[in-house]
Amino acid sequence: MLSKLLAPSRIAHSKTAVAGADPNWGRIVSAAGYAGVPFNPDGVGLIVNGHELYRAGAPVAFDAKTVSTAIKSERKTQIKLTFTEGSAIGRFWTSDLNVNYVRFNADYTT
Repeated sequence: MLSKLLAPSRIAHSKTAVAGADPNWGRIVSAAGYAGVPFNPDGVGLIVNGHELYRAGAPVAFDAKTVSTAIKSERKTQIKLTFTEGSAIGRFWTSDLNVNYVRFNADYTT
């Protein structure tokens, strides 16, 4: 049971390249695969900021530049990962701190 509770958290905290605005569906889908909860890979779908990247277990054609712009231009990036099993819904808020943020906050002392 604990693994089922931790799985969405592992996906949310995986490196999804949001700071780099890289619509790399493989990072997100693979995080689901190593989260420790079995699922049918043929039923996985992924939408990022309203752009479908993955459907029925396979990538779909999308314009990477358009999706990258959608990530860069929004303060929030919505990642919707769907499965055919179950009826539960989970929502996680996380951050993808970028190098500039870390550098800025590491360069001064109080």
